Amino acid sequence: MVRPAAWARSTLYDQAQVDALNRIAFRFVRCALVYFALGVTLGGLMFLGLVSLPAFLHVHLNLFGFVLMLVFGMVFKLVPPMFVRRQGLYSLGMARAQFWLANLGLIGMLVTYALPVRQESRAVWAAAGASALAAVAACYLFVINVYLTLRGAGGPETAPADAAAPGAPS
Repeated sequence: MVRPAAWARSTLYDQAQVDALNRIAFRFVRCALVYFALGVTLGGLMFLGLVSLPAFLHVHLNLFGFVLMLVFGMVFKLVPPMFVRRQGLYSLGMARAQFWLANLGLIGMLVTYALPVRQESRAVWAAAGASALAAVAACYLFVINVYLTLRGAGGPETAPADAAAPGAPS
């Protein structure tokens, strides 16, 4: 009879949490690809002179939309299996909130910055500020979630119950 690996027998491996984490990572990567396609298209149209929009839009679509969303997704996918024995994030709820804050913040910044009345309207500036704060909050949620996930890496509370003590005969 083939015996499963120690990590699969461990109570620290939760397939439901791994699946949920994979879904979150996939959503970030999927959004990154959409933002990349939009940013490249907008950049090409701006280069050809077919569209006259602030460079802020093109830059934020590519940097925040593509690069940062891709980083979020890849870190969520790769960090827990590589560095944490319990195979999950500190908080899936925090990751979900981060996903919505990052996307709503980016879209809000893009829409409000593209509006021609942005300089005359206090409401538009307030919406732009709220969008920027949402995007910043998403970044802080990411840092906190990954830090707390890594802080638990290798600690005694994450070691499998059936793992042998160091130096003990196996």
